[in-house]
Amino acid sequence: MVMNELGIIVFARIDSMRLPGKALMPLGGIPLLLRVIQRAQLTGLPVYLATSDVENDNALVRLAEEAGIGVFRGSKDDVLGRALGAARHFNLRAFARLCGDRPLFSINEITEAFSIYKALMVEGHTPDLITNHLFKQQAPGLTTEIIDVNALGRVADIAHLPAEREHITHYMYTHKTAFSIVSLPQFNPPPTHLGWAVDTVEDYKRLSYLFDRQPDVAIQIDDAVRILSHF
Repeated sequence: MVMNELGIIVFARIDSMRLPGKALMPLGGIPLLLRVIQRAQLTGLPVYLATSDVENDNALVRLAEEAGIGVFRGSKDDVLGRALGAARHFNLRAFARLCGDRPLFSINEITEAFSIYKALMVEGHTPDLITNHLFKQQAPGLTTEIIDVNALGRVADIAHLPAEREHITHYMYTHKTAFSIVSLPQFNPPPTHLGWAVDTVEDYKRLSYLFDRQPDVAIQIDDAVRILSHF
């Protein structure tokens, strides 16, 4: 397997429903989306942005291009179709799905998940999905998912409900027996009552407090928990 067959796709739009414009809101002096991109680049894997083809998202395209990553534009509402289009456009065999509002995702966990994917592929048992959220156990904002593109293509052919098109792994989770899914072990999971994604105004205030005190894009979740204990 050549390295460019694996990558990270960041999904973002300006018109998020609960917190519009959050992708460009500053956290520790860096726009949220750029913070996520820079953290993803620390894995050493290629990073891409998948956004919509509506005019409002032109600003995200400019930010991604300035960060030196490739961009794919597709349907605003059919995120599953956009994901598959991006993966095929960039010639990926598998990718990590990363929402653009997750500035604290685990770098080490994504790297480990890709190592598992490659090892199983060599053994002839390529998984369709590797996840730390098979049993809905992971805290919001810290989900790790590696998705096989061939499997995603099968999903795209049979998943037609709005929720299945909006959430690209939804069909796999609700039809577990039809797919080869590997569940990642959890080690010292952080508190689940805290949101680790920027989904609401309260999330933004909490994570602004964090990144104002520790702006490093490589901050570890244990340090984040320690700092936020004073919030």
